[in-house]
Amino acid sequence: MTEGRNLTQLIIEGDAARRLIPVILDLEHKDRKRDLGRFLAQLHNSGEIALLSSDNLEAIRRLEHNEFWMIFSVLSDAIEHVTDDYSAVQRLAGESRLELRE
Repeated sequence: MTEGRNLTQLIIEGDAARRLIPVILDLEHKDRKRDLGRFLAQLHNSGEIALLSSDNLEAIRRLEHNEFWMIFSVLSDAIEHVTDDYSAVQRLAGESRLELRE
């Protein structure tokens, strides 16, 4: 299995297990040079994952400050490529505003 296929499977399985956010954080800790944002958007747009699901937004809300900004950076990159999910993007923006206030 190729690295791209392994990465795809890891992300899809993480999302199915409601552990997408921890999986993304783990990948970011291991290799920050990888362009996860665009890749996550592709998986989201194809319906393979639900990047901005209620479960994932709740997981983001519970993150510690540093982890929040790490995941926010990845998701900010992804959002510019996410199609047809304006309400979910608005919910993420609302989460980031809450974090800024704290």
